Amino acid sequence: MATPAPTPSEPDSHSGTPDILVDARGDEATAQWRAWLQRFWRTHKTAILLFLVVGVSFSAFSERRFLRQSAAPHFIYQAQAWLEGRLDIDPEVLPNREDWACVREVEGRKVRCEGPLREGDRWYVSFPSFPAVVMLPFVALHGYQFNDTSFTAWFGALGVLLFFLLLRHWSASGESDRGEADDLLLALVLAFGSVLF
Repeated sequence: MATPAPTPSEPDSHSGTPDILVDARGDEATAQWRAWLQRFWRTHKTAILLFLVVGVSFSAFSERRFLRQSAAPHFIYQAQAWLEGRLDIDPEVLPNREDWACVREVEGRKVRCEGPLREGDRWYVSFPSFPAVVMLPFVALHGYQFNDTSFTAWFGALGVLLFFLLLRHWSASGESDRGEADDLLLALVLAFGSVLF
């Protein structure tokens, strides 16, 4: 009794491409992705490790505060005020009366608040506003509950990383004759030997 001849494999019903070709393309894409990751790691290993070490260190030194909002969340309140369409902070939501700038209008002039507080006093954040700009999208998502402590720990680590990358760029462009070890040491001094820490 004759056996029927084998039939060719059916093409993939979704794409019209045989399964073996789909698998080959997938394997090729995976191999290219892995090769790119390996090149990226070899090129930027020191920078990645620096970012992780500084971020973890800053987080560890903030201890239990890492899991909750800071005691001075000025930039969260500034960002929320902007989202509400105002520059001043609603006095009803101020968490405390420390380090805020209170402005009062007296005889048509804006002056610093003195004496007892009055209705119409305006409250402002007394620090430069860039941190509030950076926190704005996160405050839009989380409101007054946003955790600025964990954010600033990792944002500080990002600052150290960018400083290190700038030093390496200067070395690569010939503007500095320092090696990678020297640049890494300077970045660590910025991270742990300055007010950034």
